[in-house]
Amino acid sequence: MYPWLWFWNPQLNLPLSGHVAQQFDLRQLLRTLPSHAGDGAVEGDIVSDVASYGKQIGWLTDVLLDEVKEIREKTAGKDSALESLRITREKIEEIKKRYNPTAASIYKDVQDLQRRDGQEFQQLRKQLLEILQQPPAG
Repeated sequence: MYPWLWFWNPQLNLPLSGHVAQQFDLRQLLRTLPSHAGDGAVEGDIVSDVASYGKQIGWLTDVLLDEVKEIREKTAGKDSALESLRITREKIEEIKKRYNPTAASIYKDVQDLQRRDGQEFQQLRKQLLEILQQPPAG
């Protein structure tokens, strides 16, 4: 049964109440760094062309943990910053594993694509056949 004022059905969307998707350009953010914090344009190019902050911090973490093995033995069992760093690194590695595709997940995605979009699947099939017919690297 329709309400008696069905023709007057206002749609009211407050800010951020609907679908909100926005891309942030990291370089634009880095250009707004205070002058004493470095050159934002240089930082942006480093992050986009060389290595992200996460990658840089990961390398530093690996070097630090490798260099302080002796300290780790002396402070074993204690709540130290070093132990916290090691635990944090393990958690980060677990999260990164969730985002790495496996053969099973790729296979499932290809099957889903075949069911959803036959034409796009055919394009992918041609590309994959070209790759699969090449000799394996190394």
